Amino acid sequence: MPFAELAAEAFASKFNRQGKLSPGELGALLRELGILPRRRASGWFLATVDEQPAGILGLDWRGRKSDIGMRSLLKTVGRFGLTHPLRIALMGLALSHECIVGECYVDQVATAAAFRRQGVGTALMEQARIFAAEKGFEVLTLSVAANNPAVRLYERLGFSCTRRRSSGFMKALFGQKEWLYMTLPL
Repeated sequence: MPFAELAAEAFASKFNRQGKLSPGELGALLRELGILPRRRASGWFLATVDEQPAGILGLDWRGRKSDIGMRSLLKTVGRFGLTHPLRIALMGLALSHECIVGECYVDQVATAAAFRRQGVGTALMEQARIFAAEKGFEVLTLSVAANNPAVRLYERLGFSCTRRRSSGFMKALFGQKEWLYMTLPL
């Protein structure tokens, strides 16, 4: 399964709640909007099990360009119509995080359904921790829906909740009202 399609499968409940896009279409849309990289890039990790893509993780930090640009949004409207690109762009903006100096932020993390509960998420988070520490960051951070089962994984890895936010806008976009901001000192 290619990188973008793996992300599309893993993020389908977030970005494709109506199920109107195929995994290939959703993957292409996420790539074209700049949410996923077009090719392997620094700060992106791919986990494999028996040579099969099993999970991905993307990091962000201060000074790294990762915003959805107006040009990419307009380009995707011609291919996918207005609804899907606009919805995903709004979601990207709603989940966007402005990193401070010394912070490395887990922007995207997903495990393919067939490989969940097999240590893939733990391995990806360990790679993120090692990368951030080697690059000299002081803290690794992430945001997650409060009811996401991954919260237990993050707590087991040493992350703690430092901020909770509740938003009707987030509920309308994601079906989840409460979100946690979690930190891990490095």
